[in-house]
Amino acid sequence: GGEERLIVEQGPGNFLAEIGQLTGRPSLVTGVAEGRVEVLVIASKSLRALMVAEAEMGERIMRALILRRVSLVETGGGGPVIVGAAGHAGVVRLSGFLTRNAHPHHVLDPDEDEEAREIIDRFRPDAADFPVVLCPGGEILRNPSEAVLARRLGLLTKLDETLLYDVAVVGAGPAGLATAVYATSEGLSVLVIDQRAPGGQAGASARIENYLGFPTGISGYALTNRAYHQAQKFGADMAIPAVVEAVDPEPDAARFRLQLADGQTALARSVVIASGVNYRRPDIPGLEAFEGSAVHFWASPVEAKLCASREVVLVGGGNSAGQAAVYLASHSANVSMLVRGKGLSETMSQYLIERIDALPNVTLLTETEITALEGEDGRLLFQAGLTVART
Repeated sequence: GGEERLIVEQGPGNFLAEIGQLTGRPSLVTGVAEGRVEVLVIASKSLRALMVAEAEMGERIMRALILRRVSLVETGGGGPVIVGAAGHAGVVRLSGFLTRNAHPHHVLDPDEDEEAREIIDRFRPDAADFPVVLCPGGEILRNPSEAVLARRLGLLTKLDETLLYDVAVVGAGPAGLATAVYATSEGLSVLVIDQRAPGGQAGASARIENYLGFPTGISGYALTNRAYHQAQKFGADMAIPAVVEAVDPEPDAARFRLQLADGQTALARSVVIASGVNYRRPDIPGLEAFEGSAVHFWASPVEAKLCASREVVLVGGGNSAGQAAVYLASHSANVSMLVRGKGLSETMSQYLIERIDALPNVTLLTETEITALEGEDGRLLFQAGLTVART
């Protein structure tokens, strides 16, 4: 707490910024001048205009902004510290949320880290307070929701309720982000709203190999993150995480009023609903007690770390399940795929079927269903991770 760490040194002719500069969000790190310096401040709107007008320069700037954020994410620089057991449902929830939103952070496990134990001794949180989050500004949050954490970190800013957008997009998956890119590039004002993170279900795919233009494949996170930054480059406003509870037409004004769960409203001439689908949950008694700790609904690096060198049971026979099986097989001791059908040919792409057949530590169990789960304190008895994927 209170420690300063050198991230990078910049000199004459360099520029200080990362991807948050495109939207005017608070800086993740502090710049300290050594001696007298002359600085040219460029507002977010002017930077976006420059990048669009000067294509070659814009490409170089965009690449630098993205790589700098990647570096901060890898080192956790400028982000909050999450204190709690690595497998705790709240830790997984917040860590996954920040990871999906490309926000740097650290996770400290009191069982393994002396600094984490010192934090617990100092603040003495109850069991219901975990995870404890230490924000960069010094504020302490106890088991915060994603929305509360986002506001404290500046991810979610207050909307201008008097501004009339040309388009409001509900959902930041591939369809919603594509809408934002096409609309903003044509000069329309766009607001994108999503309840969790950019990318939707596709953003959690470990590897997509049948998407046009990527012959070697690309992770869903990388694909949708590019679209997210592309929309920001053209000036789309993002409200993430935020939940739209109602869309009310105002015929006299030829506009729509969107009611958000936090009480805010937004106005738009048109609304695009790209809210995607809900995960199908198996009808297993007591499933909810294990969600977030032993049962997960996607296979991101957060879940893969939890399943390292363990037995994993994966439910589903669709492409999402196939991508998850291939990804988890490189981290886990063994992956058992459970499908209700007689095989995978009717529900999964052939390239994934061939990939799974070639993996020695993936076992396919056909005409199989889970009927019960046994465990306590959110952990399954055999200490495995259970990933439920859509068929």
